[in-house]
Amino acid sequence: MLDEFAKTFKAVNDFVATLIDPRTYLGDISPDEFGEFYADVANCFFRISTLNAETYAKIIADMQRGDAESALNTYLNYISKMEDTFAELMDNAVVAAYINYLNRIYLRSLLLIQNINNALFHSMGLATRRDIIALSEAYVDLKGDIKRETRRILSEIRKIKEGSK
Repeated sequence: MLDEFAKTFKAVNDFVATLIDPRTYLGDISPDEFGEFYADVANCFFRISTLNAETYAKIIADMQRGDAESALNTYLNYISKMEDTFAELMDNAVVAAYINYLNRIYLRSLLLIQNINNALFHSMGLATRRDIIALSEAYVDLKGDIKRETRRILSEIRKIKEGSK
């Protein structure tokens, strides 16, 4: 009984570890890439904190002097530096894997919603996109079949006309 309890505990522990492990969702990412990611996040946080403090101090000083144009330029410079900081953070394997994973989830959710809508519309007797695509494919197949049969019938008519002469 204790052995079965230990096996069950290990199975549950492995399952939870798999759920928690980001490599489950992000693929084969090396520990070095994770280290680089955490270093980039810490660096980004530090740079943003420093940038915020410097910008707020400069904007307050500009506003106290009554220099609205300089305050606006400081703000625009702040936005530019924030974009640069986040662009550097985005150039990371873990972030790219995470964004790809979010994209997959998004596409799966769209497919699920489309399937639910198709089932709902189909149950109400409305034509769905899938029905229209199936009908257009059937139309193309039928048109090809009609052309083939028409050629066969015309060929037989020609043979009959040649035989009756």
